[in-house]
Amino acid sequence: MFEGTYLGRKNELVNKIANSFPELQMESANCEEMSWIETIAYFDNNIQVSELTNRKPSNATPFPHRAGTLFNIHYNISWSESCEDDYYLKWMRDLYQYMEPYVSHSPRAAYINFLDLDLGTSHDSVEEARVWGEKYFGANFDRLVDAKTQVDPANNFNNPQSIPPRCV
Repeated sequence: MFEGTYLGRKNELVNKIANSFPELQMESANCEEMSWIETIAYFDNNIQVSELTNRKPSNATPFPHRAGTLFNIHYNISWSESCEDDYYLKWMRDLYQYMEPYVSHSPRAAYINFLDLDLGTSHDSVEEARVWGEKYFGANFDRLVDAKTQVDPANNFNNPQSIPPRCV
């Protein structure tokens, strides 16, 4: 099963997928058109997003992606047999590479609720974490590191892409 988000018309997506990944045999009936805001509710019924998000400056919350962000692509794939890991990971990375021309550049951005461990992992070094942290949080990364240092200096609450505290 593959589930993803593409903001644009479904016939455009079907044509792009058919040209690059014909083995998927994707049809228009496999797609549902909705706005970016509707995709948030689709993937998590507990999240409510309002138009107020764009009214706040990008440094008002950890989520910096505001004006100028047109699309939110959610790559998601699942399988049940571990012996298929290499095949499906390669397939997803190929799709990700195919989408490269259509996503944000300078800098490449990412949405923290769609963790992407291929961006990098580290919960020990601020400078190592900056590689992926600025993709998620933009200019807010250093402020979040300062908050983490104050609230959890021992880094008790962590995951492969959690913000690390500064060494104190």
